[in-house]
Amino acid sequence: MNSEKRSLEGCLEQLEHARVQPIPGNFRNFIGVAEVGGRRYVVKKYMSEECALREEFFYNIFGEVISVPEILGKNGLTAYFAYVESSKKKDVPRAIFDWAKVHSTYLDSPLCEHPLAAQHRSRNIVEFVQSNPQLFGKRAQDIIKRIQTGPTKHLRCLIHGDLHTRNILSTSSGNFYIDFEFAGATHPARDLALLVLTIREHMREIIDAYSHAVSFRYPSLKDDIIREALIKGVQLVANVHKVRGSLQDKISLREKFALSMEMLLDV
Repeated sequence: MNSEKRSLEGCLEQLEHARVQPIPGNFRNFIGVAEVGGRRYVVKKYMSEECALREEFFYNIFGEVISVPEILGKNGLTAYFAYVESSKKKDVPRAIFDWAKVHSTYLDSPLCEHPLAAQHRSRNIVEFVQSNPQLFGKRAQDIIKRIQTGPTKHLRCLIHGDLHTRNILSTSSGNFYIDFEFAGATHPARDLALLVLTIREHMREIIDAYSHAVSFRYPSLKDDIIREALIKGVQLVANVHKVRGSLQDKISLREKFALSMEMLLDV
């Protein structure tokens, strides 16, 4: 056994007993930071074996195309990652370029059928808006109409599944990406949804930049991106009650997503 491997095993053994400081946020699984030997590490504890296996699988897959933190080891449902110090200002243009590259690489890939790839489907979306029009303001019918048109082009590729700024770690040497528990297969435009909905003041620039960066450009790609973002917006509004926080926080979050969807209709 070489010294590097012994050192890593010793570090992992210490991490198992180290004090872990939770990272605040609305995470599905526990995420925290531990310090060993003056260095910080990310500790992630999964709710299920499926989540743990999916994340490890996609770290390896996506790591062939973009940068991801190194997985140092696992112990049951706990994984240990190298810590990446991210700047507060996220390099979103770089993220758009990176994920356009991922989508282009894995377009129609056989990996879309892999058992660990989450299948992102859009069920009961229209029915939810029809049953709860008050949650979507005056544009509820416009949202329904836009979603019902269906994608203009049926594409399928591997996606991150939860691509927002908290899962982008921007450094001086480029972006790193984390949190692949929802990674799977669907229309590539679905991956832009959270960025478009949460950075709404730049939604037009995000859509235009992505449309020019992918290898599968087609005239109505912009329409499909907007449709996928609307679908994601409805899902977020429908599930906002699951987010941690006060009732007022949840109402505010729901209103923000609804406003973003209204703005999308005018892009």
